[in-house]
Amino acid sequence: MANNNQDINLDLTLTLGSPNQGNAPLDAHAPVDVHAPNDEVNRAPIARRGVNADDAKVCMACGNTNTPLWRKGPNGPQTLCNACGLKHARTLRRAAQ
Repeated sequence: MANNNQDINLDLTLTLGSPNQGNAPLDAHAPVDVHAPNDEVNRAPIARRGVNADDAKVCMACGNTNTPLWRKGPNGPQTLCNACGLKHARTLRRAAQ
């Protein structure tokens, strides 16, 4: 095997995101506007979770207003919080047996 003393220049720079435009070096300390529109990507609007004043719900059993899921109760759909809805369903199931 011959020993060649040739210099090899290999660029192993890693970048995230879109490729660098041109051959200008990336400035790691440059400010980035995260709210700038990106014409290449069409993103769906972000779903917002929360309670509006018009949508304020109150559990008919315990009075809770914050729950991950509203369940149906004796007064109709979405009238019980998650915990009370599960308890109500279990009561109905046991009564049917």
